Amino acid sequence: MPTDQAVKPTPSERLAAPARSTGPLRPEVAADNAAPTAERSTPAPADRRAPAVAPADRRAPAVAPARVAIAIAITLAVAAASLLLGGLTSFAQTFLPPALAPFANSNGGWVILVVIVVTIAHRGPWMCALFGLIAFHCLLQGYAIASTLRGFPDSYGPGDILFLLAFVVGPVVGVASSWQYSPRHPLRAIGSGAIGALLIGDGVASLVRVAATTGWSYWVIQITIGAAYVAYTIARRLTGWRTRLLCGAIAVIGAACCFGALAIVIR
Repeated sequence: MPTDQAVKPTPSERLAAPARSTGPLRPEVAADNAAPTAERSTPAPADRRAPAVAPADRRAPAVAPARVAIAIAITLAVAAASLLLGGLTSFAQTFLPPALAPFANSNGGWVILVVIVVTIAHRGPWMCALFGLIAFHCLLQGYAIASTLRGFPDSYGPGDILFLLAFVVGPVVGVASSWQYSPRHPLRAIGSGAIGALLIGDGVASLVRVAATTGWSYWVIQITIGAAYVAYTIARRLTGWRTRLLCGAIAVIGAACCFGALAIVIR
């Protein structure tokens, strides 16, 4: 029979019926319900920490002083070796055969020694320019000291024309010694051509000026060494006709300039 009480739903009807809304959700609640669980997760403590300093960054301040110390040590070694070689050139005049004796007292001979020293202590072009300047001055100073000890008083300083030439020739030889092994062929051509030019130019100038007192043998040998070095560089160490032509032009023009400068400065 009919009654005023509402019919209670059965358990199965309660499970199938949608949940009743008790009213509109607040915006912040709706947003929280809509956001994925991953976005609401709290960052891990490791994410909030400041990035750790890499070990290389902590050692960075010690790199520059180490490089400076190495550069100073190499510079001192260049100076010491050049002083020793310069002294030996003075003593070499007593035992070298007459055909090679001018090597011990010639611009070309000292150029060869500077090239050897700078090549062994090879660094960048700027450092090699400094090495060339120091090496040339120390060679001449070592020669003067050894000659004085041998009983042939000699001096080397601002009053000597070679003192002024060392300021020009030393850095040039230093940079050329660095460039002769450059991976860039134009620089290699310039460096090798400049070294050959100094040997050829000094040899020709000496044949004209002092061959009557020293003989001509060594100067021909020095010219041959310079020309052979340039020829070998052109044939085996350069590629392309432009770089080969550049090396040859530097050698010829440089030799002419060297000859002219020596003819004017040294009489």
